[in-house]
Amino acid sequence: MALNAGIHGYIPKGLSSSDIANAVTSILDGNIFVPPGLIAMPSAPDGASDETVQLKSGQPQFTRRQLEVLELLVQGMTNKEISRKLAMGFGTVKVHVAAILQGLGVPNRAGARKVGAQYLQANKEEGPASSVA
Repeated sequence: MALNAGIHGYIPKGLSSSDIANAVTSILDGNIFVPPGLIAMPSAPDGASDETVQLKSGQPQFTRRQLEVLELLVQGMTNKEISRKLAMGFGTVKVHVAAILQGLGVPNRAGARKVGAQYLQANKEEGPASSVA
């Protein structure tokens, strides 16, 4: 995946001009831009199984690998620590964190820790609504 090679985002040509401008601004501000439609797309550059997990209806879908990153993010680990713990590239962790922030609808890691903890707890208690895609 190009994001693993150091690309800071993917801007599909189907985005509106205002969305493209916002994406470019976000990238120039040092963020990684991941369009909402790509959040739950499976990709396994690390060789790990990365099927999309559908949890309760109305909630974001994350890949198994994104859920692993979310669990460690909620524990307070940095991207570097997550990278080492999961044996994945630092850039890959950044892409997963960007997708998690977008999926949870939060602007930063602090928000992701709070909302992510609630998300993980709610889905642990109720279990998946359907099986792994």
